[in-house]
Amino acid sequence: MANVMKDLCRSFSSAVFPLMLAVAAHSVAMTECSDGVDNDSDGFIDLDDFNCVDSEDNTERPTQCSDGIDNDSDGFIDLNDLNCVDTEDDTERPTQCSDGIDNDSDGFIDLNDLNCVNSEDDTEFNEPVFSDGFEDLN
Repeated sequence: MANVMKDLCRSFSSAVFPLMLAVAAHSVAMTECSDGVDNDSDGFIDLDDFNCVDSEDNTERPTQCSDGIDNDSDGFIDLNDLNCVDTEDDTERPTQCSDGIDNDSDGFIDLNDLNCVNSEDDTEFNEPVFSDGFEDLN
């Protein structure tokens, strides 16, 4: 009887466990643009919402560069604001790599700072490197 129970448990585990993993993986990958909910209460759900670019997009709300508001109070709205690169850009304020300030006090400003990848990069600071020589990825 014990062997029958072991075999039954193995069969159940081998059939159900992969299914449980698939469900867990699917729920982890759920985004606002694929969850079946009108997250921004505008009457449109997921890919029917104009603010969803694709199912991997994680917000149904408009970005700061497409919301019709002067978010940084500089007198310019959305794409008329020089800090907006495109409608997917989610900040009208200048980033550290486009604000004209030497934010990390290394003598280099914005794109002249080797830590700036492009003008949308929002840090002039080096990533911390630990004594083991590896970067902190968090």
